[in-house]
Amino acid sequence: MTRLPALVLLCCSLLSPACGDKDATACTQVGCGEGADTATFVIPEPAAGWAAEQEVTYRFFISWEDTEEICAGSPSTGIWCDGEHSAVDPGTAGDGASVALEALVLTTLPETVHLEIQREDETVVDQSFTLEPSVSYPNGPECPPACATWSGTVPGW
Repeated sequence: MTRLPALVLLCCSLLSPACGDKDATACTQVGCGEGADTATFVIPEPAAGWAAEQEVTYRFFISWEDTEEICAGSPSTGIWCDGEHSAVDPGTAGDGASVALEALVLTTLPETVHLEIQREDETVVDQSFTLEPSVSYPNGPECPPACATWSGTVPGW
């Protein structure tokens, strides 16, 4: 009868996670979801309001490291981006009926981003941003993935 406890002890030492190893971390498989690893540049409504800007042409020059992407168009016809990492987030203007531009979104997180916004060929924003993303761990701090996001507001014009 003395051999049974020794056999149980041997099994537990070989299979320690199955016997309640305190150092083993059980991770769930929750992912980051949409919006992870993105930088969002919130664009405030122009002083004249988006309703007055419907036919105005905008160009957005977004650059980081050795990359430049361009978005262009007007609120009424839509604004499109030429790159693989940039997109616009349309919204509704304060009047509730007109189209607006809520944000410019990058699906990458470089350390710094330079943003130039032109309104009818006149530069209205020319600024660099240092991106210090917020990081969350949906499965706990010991488990992957690390989900990073950054959000900032572009100064008004």
